[in-house]
Amino acid sequence: MKKVVLVTVALAAVMTASAALADATVRMLYIGDTKAYNDILGKAADAFMAQNPGVKVVLMPMENEALKAKLPTMLQSNDAPDIFTSWGGGVMLAHEQAGYLADLSSEKDNLAKIAVPSAISAFQVDGKQVGLATDLSLVSVYANKPLLVKAGVAVEDLKTWDGFKAAVQKLKAAGITPLLTGGKDEWPLQFYLGYLLLREGGGSVVSDLKANGFNSPVFLAAAKELVEFGKLNPFQDGWLSKTWPDSAGQFGDGGGAMYLMGNWIIAQQAQDAKDGKGIAESDLAILPFPSGVPGGKGTTETLGGIAGYEVNAKAPPEAAKFLEFWASRDQQKAIAEAGLNIPSALGSDQDLKDPALQDIAKQIAASPMHQNFLDQDLGPDVGRVMNDVATALVAGNMTPEEAAAALQEAYDNSK
Repeated sequence: MKKVVLVTVALAAVMTASAALADATVRMLYIGDTKAYNDILGKAADAFMAQNPGVKVVLMPMENEALKAKLPTMLQSNDAPDIFTSWGGGVMLAHEQAGYLADLSSEKDNLAKIAVPSAISAFQVDGKQVGLATDLSLVSVYANKPLLVKAGVAVEDLKTWDGFKAAVQKLKAAGITPLLTGGKDEWPLQFYLGYLLLREGGGSVVSDLKANGFNSPVFLAAAKELVEFGKLNPFQDGWLSKTWPDSAGQFGDGGGAMYLMGNWIIAQQAQDAKDGKGIAESDLAILPFPSGVPGGKGTTETLGGIAGYEVNAKAPPEAAKFLEFWASRDQQKAIAEAGLNIPSALGSDQDLKDPALQDIAKQIAASPMHQNFLDQDLGPDVGRVMNDVATALVAGNMTPEEAAAALQEAYDNSK
């Protein structure tokens, strides 16, 4: 198999590698919430097809929750995608155990010339390469600075958990919605539980829960904190019925002071705002989740993800080649320059124009532990329950003990 085309390879080598690919169709299923991302990926597909006559790339954009819901059925069908969005972790492991994933181990040398080592190792199962991470992400507190000022809240106030809760009350007193979220989608709420677990138990908390069970003092303490936080009514009216795009647009319109979300919200809030511009970057503060949870062992551990794509076991060889092409710095440069993601491509840190994303990349690098999204780390079955219980805890519909029992049952049944 020929090596992937890199930006340093001469045009003649590009044509030689391209000629090795046969007639084939590559179907790529991905999250298409963001128009700018769709446009850049579309241009990359066009460029790949131009270099590889006979290869057709079919892009299949889908909304986040719809993709997660439909992918399991699609993978079992005769119409499964060849490449599909993944956040690694336990969900990827379940796909491998079901026999859905290709063995791309022969591509490791090529991948090492394209992406940082963590992006490669994150998509391995027992040493078998099954895909590639294309971007890094960090969940942070995004704050509308003018609204904070209006309520008399200083950025410094948000550094500790007690200060964060006091800021929520100040904002409410000023008639400002403190936080926005997408409760209908549920996954935005597991960010709160995930961070509280990290602050309570430190970087080893998830592995500790897997080994020792969810009915532990650390989990119960984090869940109790989340219940108490929910009693402050920190979110917008009707938050349980709002989707992630709904709430992102509301944030961009100035309908709330803060949003706990991944760095993709920078582009999303602008896209979904009524004026198509959203909050100006000069008015947007990006802050770490508060530290100082009383009695907790954690400090500055971060929550986020290494997102990318898995390749189907039934996919043609051209699927791996397109993934390598898409993941290269040459193609990811536009993603970095547009501030859509933090690409994993080697050298892409030099392409980030947005100071905010540059800072996020540094935070990830400096973190003592960068925990993968809990709903991905724990696998599809336990992950769904994690999202359910996080939302129920905030809403006051479940006790910490009930949440622990539900997670333990799901975890035991998943073995």
